[in-house]
Amino acid sequence: MKTLFNHSCRFTHTSQNATKDFESFLKDCSICLHSLKLQSVREIELYTEDSYLFLVAFFAALIADIKVSILPKKNPSKSDSMLGEQEILKLLDNSADSFKDADYNLNLPTERTFFIQTSGSSGERKNIAKSLKQMLLEAQFLRTELQIQSSHCFFSSASHQHLYGLTFKVFLPLVSGSEIICENLNYPEVIFEILNSRNPKNLIFLSSPILLESLMLHPSFKNFNVTLILTAGSKLNPKTHKYFLQTLNQTKMIEIYGSTETGVIAFNEGCGLKLFSQVHALVNEDMRLVVQSPWQEGEEAEGFLTNDCVEINGKNLKILGRFDRVIKLHDRRIGLEGIESLLESSELVNKSFILQENPKRLSAIIVLSALGETHFRNFGKRGVVKRLQEILNKEFPNQVRYFYFREKLPYDAQGKISKQEGLSCIQKRHEPEFTLLEKTENFLRAQAYIGIDCFYFNGHFLDFPLVPGFVELGFVYHLLNAHLKIPFEAIKEIESIKFMHFLRPKDTLTVEITQKECKFYFKMFAGEKECANGRLRFLKESC
Repeated sequence: MKTLFNHSCRFTHTSQNATKDFESFLKDCSICLHSLKLQSVREIELYTEDSYLFLVAFFAALIADIKVSILPKKNPSKSDSMLGEQEILKLLDNSADSFKDADYNLNLPTERTFFIQTSGSSGERKNIAKSLKQMLLEAQFLRTELQIQSSHCFFSSASHQHLYGLTFKVFLPLVSGSEIICENLNYPEVIFEILNSRNPKNLIFLSSPILLESLMLHPSFKNFNVTLILTAGSKLNPKTHKYFLQTLNQTKMIEIYGSTETGVIAFNEGCGLKLFSQVHALVNEDMRLVVQSPWQEGEEAEGFLTNDCVEINGKNLKILGRFDRVIKLHDRRIGLEGIESLLESSELVNKSFILQENPKRLSAIIVLSALGETHFRNFGKRGVVKRLQEILNKEFPNQVRYFYFREKLPYDAQGKISKQEGLSCIQKRHEPEFTLLEKTENFLRAQAYIGIDCFYFNGHFLDFPLVPGFVELGFVYHLLNAHLKIPFEAIKEIESIKFMHFLRPKDTLTVEITQKECKFYFKMFAGEKECANGRLRFLKESC
């Protein structure tokens, strides 16, 4: 293994404030190999968020010619072959005392293979066989292409349990002799801690589009100084890419396009996708992309038929959408992702997802921008839909018939949305969720945000959305039942009710309820303004 990787590679745990050098890593690999040999292990399912422990077990198992399957997420049912963090630490502890340096050499044949799973965005997850040779060829190419140096430090929110993270967080720094921060960093606060303690010229950050959009909202975002940001896993919103490039003018940002089957295919530095220099591509009769590169093996070496429909112009690549998302509607071939891109060009839209609910019906799930939410509040669903249809009618007249506005899209951990999740998002009946702020024997106060996805904005008040009075009264009933155990049928009489101010989308609703004998007095506030109050009388036995 010493001949395959750069000896200057380092492994850092920021939570422990500790760094291990390459020689320490080799020794731990030898100890783990010793344990696996003693236990006669034949196969392992590997999952740990710690990159160092992952690599120790991964390479020890490959050297021992053990079947290795990398799991995309933790297996809740512990099988005998499951190898997680605690199991790896136990392997290291159990054999450390009996281990002798001369017991095993770390000869790692490059033809050894392992299995890693696809994201499953277009169906069931599939196990893909990869060889060490493939990973090394790809990593060595990327080291040259991206000009990676041993002085660089990689830190990541992308998991090494998927091919993107495995390639860029593990193999690329291994062949480059770079430093690897071993924790998986999913929280902005932890990421900014690392930024504040490191030389920004040496930092390379690996992430997903979803986390990058969260970082944009962080108050310290303008201090996000790194030399390079790499992102993959799902499509990067062009608005996000543009914002990063304009705001962080000292940072280079590259979107990576590829797949588990093919490895890297193309990159985007802000001006559209371009094929990597050693990647060859063509389009078949169904407009599907066929890819060939030096890091493909077996049947794939002659060209792998991807699930993406594209247009190719020289080295320029335009993604039309997944093959299963390029449909025929009213005798016309339509790429659903093309409709999404058109919607997202609107200043009213942050994110969108187009779904074919049935053969004749296209629906749009929309996450509005701050400006779009204001437009929704001022002009209602009808006003927003009118603006969006004006944009769509230029290329897709009368194709999208239904619009659903949501607070967020149902992305999975890899930033992808399945059709089933899209359907569930449409079908879910959205209502405000109350948080209990205060409760005593005779008083309670609760609060909820009135999102634009609330179901009662769909069919009524399309030009001027507001919460109907009977729905506001329903909030009071709900709180009484949920927190004071007052059943609905115990209501004897609504003695008085008064509405003074509209409750509208984006308002923060506060409800206060006070009990005096067999009566409940309630007040409702939209922000600072009182919008309703009243008095309810209950059956005596419910008091």
